[in-house]
Amino acid sequence: MEPFLRLWNLVLYRRLATSVILVLGVATVWSAAQEEAPEIARHETPKAKKKDAGPRALALLEIASSGRGTAFPIAILVDGKFYDASAYKATPSPMALEPGTLYEGMRVGRPQGLFTISSVLHSDAINAKYPWLGKGSWLPEGDRVAKTPHKAETTPLGMENRDEPPRLSKAPATPAAGTASADASPKPPASPGESKPASKSTENSSSAVGTSAEGPRLRRGKPTQPLPEDKEEPHGVLQSMLAISDAEEREPVSFQYAWDKSERDAREKQIESLAQDALRAYSQVHVKPGGSPPNPAVNLPSRKRAHSKPETVPLDKVSLVACDVWRGNQPVLIYSAQADLSGPHDANQRPDESTSTLYFLTVVARSDIYGNLKQLFAEVTDQQHLDVAPRLEFVDAVDVDGDGRGELVFREFADSATGYVIYKPGADSLWKMFDSLNLQ
Repeated sequence: MEPFLRLWNLVLYRRLATSVILVLGVATVWSAAQEEAPEIARHETPKAKKKDAGPRALALLEIASSGRGTAFPIAILVDGKFYDASAYKATPSPMALEPGTLYEGMRVGRPQGLFTISSVLHSDAINAKYPWLGKGSWLPEGDRVAKTPHKAETTPLGMENRDEPPRLSKAPATPAAGTASADASPKPPASPGESKPASKSTENSSSAVGTSAEGPRLRRGKPTQPLPEDKEEPHGVLQSMLAISDAEEREPVSFQYAWDKSERDAREKQIESLAQDALRAYSQVHVKPGGSPPNPAVNLPSRKRAHSKPETVPLDKVSLVACDVWRGNQPVLIYSAQADLSGPHDANQRPDESTSTLYFLTVVARSDIYGNLKQLFAEVTDQQHLDVAPRLEFVDAVDVDGDGRGELVFREFADSATGYVIYKPGADSLWKMFDSLNLQ
């Protein structure tokens, strides 16, 4: 009996081992098949194609006390890409300056009023600062309650509400503006009902251009009152600001940051220290043609002063602005100043302009959750290097791309040209979005 039991146990053991081997083999094959098979996302629906919101333009407005104004085109955003607004679709006038285009003036993202373009001027002069500009009327924000506001169309003309590229349509007929003449820059158009003779000069002539050729439109509006009389302003420009025209109406957002004097003074000391470091580093590399540094005070400390505190340079024309571009109560600080590093001067004598050199500084920093400043950008240049690094002048913070966050707009001054540059603040640096002097 015992041999029989041993034989039976041996048979059961072999069957069990075979079963385990078969199970492991099947599991291995199934696992390999799963790795090779493509992953299928369940309950996944195809994403709808994002509808293009249409063009969005940025301009600089100059408003006179009479209510007349001038729009200088800067940049236009089309299909996620920025173009020079003074040249984009200039057939014959740029899209950004089509008569009837409605701009909303902004200061730190807060609406200031509406500007409607009525006519366009173009200058062929070589020394014209702005080859294209738009003339129109200004309606302040406070007057929009007492007066009937500008009426903008729900759907911009020339754009159809379909999931396909906008079709071109003819612009509505408008009375052609008269022609005007200018010596080096465009002149205001004639007042309604008045005409002026065309200029006989072809070199420095400016012509008023009517409605441009067919194409997609920016936000449209129509003045509810006649344009103010075209006359010389005794006090010139009353105010200037950036303005946005968008084919899609959006709620404006404010980037204003409120701080008290103590916080401002503390931040100014911190960011001035960053500016002094940037100036010191720049002066070590860029020296005057003679080969000697502009001022020993900003050079590397000598061995005797190796452990002493670096000397600072007196800064002039200091400006400090804080903008809450992310709307999270963590402001971005924009600091600018200039310095004369040609050495000390006698207080009773004027500096020798032939030997003095002005240095221009721009520093951008942000505050973190711990209250510290992190430098995002530092630009230092001088009078001899404006062709390489233009001098920057901060204009304002505005939502250029319509994402609800603020971008920084600077005016840049090169040797023989003036332009605009737009930066988007990031966590660690500034990202250049547009540069009118270096278009790519």
